[in-house]
Amino acid sequence: MKLERKAYKQFRNEIAKIVNEFDLLNLMDEDIPEDEYDDLINPLISGLLKDEGGSQLEERLVRVLTEHYGVEPMPGYENDDIHDLVDKSINIRKYFERK
Repeated sequence: MKLERKAYKQFRNEIAKIVNEFDLLNLMDEDIPEDEYDDLINPLISGLLKDEGGSQLEERLVRVLTEHYGVEPMPGYENDDIHDLVDKSINIRKYFERK
C-alpha cells in the first residue's frame, strides 16, 4: 500500500492511537513519554504497508515485545489483545486503501 505524505501521517496517527489505547504493557498509567510504544508502532506500520496478514503482524509484535521490552510470551499462549490490536490495525489499513 502506498500513501501520500498527508495520508501517511493520518494513518500513522490512527495506528499510534490504537496501540496506545491497547497499552499492551500497561505503561500509559505511568509517567512515560507518549512515544513509548513507537518500537511497536513502527514495525506494525511497516507490516501493514507491506500488506502482511494477521498472523505475520502478530509475529512482528510478539518479536518486538520479546526482543525490545523483554516480555516472554508463554508457549502456546495466544494474546487476545495482540490479536484484537492487529484486527483493528488491518481495518484501519482497509479504510485508507479505500480513501
